[in-house]
Amino acid sequence: MALTASDTEALSEWLRCIDRWATNLTEEGLSQQTISKHVSHVRRLARDLHPTVTHPTAVVVEHLAGYVDSRQWAPVTHRNNVKSMRVFFTWLTKTHGLAVNAAAAISLTAAPHHSPAAHAPAVHPVRSATGPEPFPVPAAWAHWLDAWTRYTRAAGVPSTTLATRITHMRQLARDMDPTIPAEVSAEDLIDWMASYDWATETRRGHRATLRVFFAWAVATGRRPDNPAERLPRIKVGHALPKPASEVDYADALARASDRNRLILRLAAELGLRRAEVAGLHSDDLFSLPSGTAALTIHGKGNRTRILPVPSDLAAELRQRPPGFVFPGDDQGHLSPKWVGKCIAELLPGGHSMHALRHRFATRAYCATGDLLSLQQLLGHASPTTTQRYVALDADRLRAVVDAVAAR
Repeated sequence: MALTASDTEALSEWLRCIDRWATNLTEEGLSQQTISKHVSHVRRLARDLHPTVTHPTAVVVEHLAGYVDSRQWAPVTHRNNVKSMRVFFTWLTKTHGLAVNAAAAISLTAAPHHSPAAHAPAVHPVRSATGPEPFPVPAAWAHWLDAWTRYTRAAGVPSTTLATRITHMRQLARDMDPTIPAEVSAEDLIDWMASYDWATETRRGHRATLRVFFAWAVATGRRPDNPAERLPRIKVGHALPKPASEVDYADALARASDRNRLILRLAAELGLRRAEVAGLHSDDLFSLPSGTAALTIHGKGNRTRILPVPSDLAAELRQRPPGFVFPGDDQGHLSPKWVGKCIAELLPGGHSMHALRHRFATRAYCATGDLLSLQQLLGHASPTTTQRYVALDADRLRAVVDAVAAR
């Protein structure tokens, strides 16, 4: 945060202390990036407390507690700012012989009302039902993300993968503010990932995005190091499949609008992913030589597959106007995230739209036992992935156990 001439004069006592402290940190061997971050945090504190407190030695714990409580910080930003204050006031206490370290009692853990989920509604406007543009990111991050997006798109990364990575980075940027991308440390990233209760695969995805983004920053000369290289490895999860029940699916169909009912059917009867549903176009529907209706599905990794479509579902698709089946503000269609949100609101028990894809996989395998055909229908690169989608019927498992017992 730049200081004006008037700021510099008014904060002269603070700035002299901060400069001496920064010199001491340099002598102790801290990196310039870390020192810059600490200094930025304490300068911001000084501007907020002035003119109530004209010298840092006059700061008491109530001043710091009030300052921290007035901020709407993400957990990692809270932690970083408090760490900077602790370093500064530890040095100040030692060099000025103060009786009390004013920052020692300030918790590194944010109060519940500082969590992103709690304060987001007050910061961001309500979004429309068409899935509008994402929430903005801090200006210091915006030009980095724009340049990285162009670079990634030029490399031919699939649009679905790129969209997911952009979502990850925009979330990181908002949570890290006011820390700029050039000053993000490995500890910042570790704290950030630790602050979220993600599923294993979600956590793996965020880690992969961070490694890719900061590797790009190093390759393009924007940073000398990749802080994401120190993130811990995350083992592949082995969660059991969770297909939506027939009762839940029927209930969702009964309550859904015409648009959402069609989305439900595409997910549950064809096993489509939310991004595949969002991007469906009228041109994707055609007839096979046999006369059977079929869809061209543009899947993950730019892999295209052909799916036969039940006649009644094909008839419903043909009734939609030409163009994208689900028009919206994301390159002409609904965003995948919005599609998933609309369907998740219809499904009980915390089920996501992906539970309908599990339903399709489970029913298809139980009906045929053909794992390889199911792999092609789902668009998986490996049958091992397909196996994780199939929840075997309890009666089927019991029959196997009984057969072994009979022998």
